[in-house]
Amino acid sequence: MEFNNNREAKDAMLEWLLWYNRSRMHSTLRYLSPAQFEQQALASPIALAA
Repeated sequence: MEFNNNREAKDAMLEWLLWYNRSRMHSTLRYLSPAQFEQQALASPIALAA
């Protein structure tokens, strides 16, 4: 991949990082994206120990 300037390279890197951290499925999250995992976690009640 070639870029015309540093700004293009930074933009491409940021786009990849956002995809990697927000959209890509993670095995530690049961193969959900972080957004999907957060949505499920917020929809599930949390039982607290007495």
